[in-house]
Amino acid sequence: MIPFPEYPRPALRRDSFLNLNGLWSYAITADEALPHARDGEILVPYSPETAASGVRRTLQPNQWLHYQRMFTPPDGDGGRVLLHFGAVAAQWVGNVQWQLDGLPADVELPEGHAIAALCRI
Repeated sequence: MIPFPEYPRPALRRDSFLNLNGLWSYAITADEALPHARDGEILVPYSPETAASGVRRTLQPNQWLHYQRMFTPPDGDGGRVLLHFGAVAAQWVGNVQWQLDGLPADVELPEGHAIAALCRI
């Protein structure tokens, strides 16, 4: 089951759309380095503290939360594929490098191949 599968911004609806809500791998670590192992799965868009997330853990001030999911974006409109984050401060590590300091934000992605989404909070 994908929570909130509807298009998030109906006034800006596109023909090509993929909702990334659902199960992601996660790890909680003591530093920002990418973890070698995962702690389990988290149901996005819920925070790890909630029962709905399946995690029920509170992130401490000295901890980092890492999310990971593989996906293949649909063909973009006019050769463009955008990844939109609406409620998270994140850093992308993988095929495309970027960091978000303010949200919401859109990031242009390469079209036509699988993407490794690794987000660190």
